[in-house]
Amino acid sequence: MHIRSESYTWRWDVTYPGYRLAAKLLSIHLLTPLISFAALSTIVDDPLRDIAQTSLTRIADLQAKTAKRSIGRQTVGCISKPIVASTLQRISQVIEGISEPSEAKLARRSNLNVYFDL
Repeated sequence: MHIRSESYTWRWDVTYPGYRLAAKLLSIHLLTPLISFAALSTIVDDPLRDIAQTSLTRIADLQAKTAKRSIGRQTVGCISKPIVASTLQRISQVIEGISEPSEAKLARRSNLNVYFDL
């Protein structure tokens, strides 16, 4: 599996390391960065393309350190934001083949029970 852009390539070589190890590797190397990026994009006020590279690097480093210390807290904090929750809900609807969005109720902050065994 390959994910490519002009300046970045992410590659997953399938060698079947086992279910637990594969889940851990995907979580650490794909899901955690995606959640960190979603969290990062909700905390900055300007579009990411307008932020200076040094500032973006500093913010990304802070997000990565937070994810390393407490991924569960960062995941709940990110997913509980209405813009992220609503977007994820709509993406799920499209994948499931639901063409019309349901009556939009923005997701409210809730007590989510998320457990990570990394």
